[in-house]
Amino acid sequence: EQLGTWPTVSGTLASMKGYVSTAGSAGTGTLSFSGNLNSGSKSVTLSRKGSTSAGFNLVGNPYPSYLMWTEALATSANCLPTIWYRTKSAGAYAFQTYNASGDIGVPSSTSGYIPPMQAFWVRTSADVSTLTVDNAMRSHGNGSSNLLKAPSASKTTGQLVRLQVSNGSNSDETVIYSNQNADNGFDNYDSPKISSNNANIPEIFTTAGTEKLVINGLKTMPENVEIPLGLTALNSASLKIVATQISNFVSGTQIVLIDKVTGNSQDLSNGSEYIFDNSVPETGRFSLMFKVPSVYTAVGSANDDNFKILIFKNINNQIVVNCDY
Repeated sequence: EQLGTWPTVSGTLASMKGYVSTAGSAGTGTLSFSGNLNSGSKSVTLSRKGSTSAGFNLVGNPYPSYLMWTEALATSANCLPTIWYRTKSAGAYAFQTYNASGDIGVPSSTSGYIPPMQAFWVRTSADVSTLTVDNAMRSHGNGSSNLLKAPSASKTTGQLVRLQVSNGSNSDETVIYSNQNADNGFDNYDSPKISSNNANIPEIFTTAGTEKLVINGLKTMPENVEIPLGLTALNSASLKIVATQISNFVSGTQIVLIDKVTGNSQDLSNGSEYIFDNSVPETGRFSLMFKVPSVYTAVGSANDDNFKILIFKNINNQIVVNCDY
């Protein structure tokens, strides 16, 4: 199925085809199945049609058990390492993403243990390719603490920052991380951003070339270099950006959010929030910079170690100097 096409559940279910079922306005309901449970080898043919959504296919875990995506991925050289779940949170449908190369999920609870009979999106680079699963890829999993996806311990040892944008009702995340096997261009350690296309859900992302990314894997974290951030928030008068996870950075490193419209900057490394009015262009307003301690210039007396200067160019190509005490 192409991205955006949500088939409804009716009649006989095709093995490994993705379906969607909604409970209606009541928010609850019962879905009943009859027939034999799936076991053994199963496969599905993946297509690559269209342009904007080329290669996206909605498939399903055919088993009454968890399916390990890292194992299933090995059967299709044409699949991206990323899978996407479409889930409902705070009354709105949004995408959750898992990247097998970096073992990173957005939100952080998202893992590659695909729940029983769960539909998920994959993307193929070749038309008429095949994705095959079998009993060796199945797992008991443990979904006791998460109703949708089993938790997994992250194997990421590189640096990582997780940014969240929120309007008070709905939120969205993007991850920037380092992995020595990654390139700084678009590769398997990156995950494309799929928009929820809902004006009530703010969205945040980075870019690699023309690709919008929800997960951005870099070989090394750039120091003192601006990383552009994209933001979409149509129906939100006020927004908040916060770093919900910061891992493996040198002590004293500042995660600086730069607002080129207002000229403000905010160090997010201490849990601070940046709250702003929503006059948001999709790109060009915000960027992120990793500032190592030695970069800041002390001014004044030798004991005045907290006086710091941040210099950058704003959206109007003006040089802005911020002095922080």
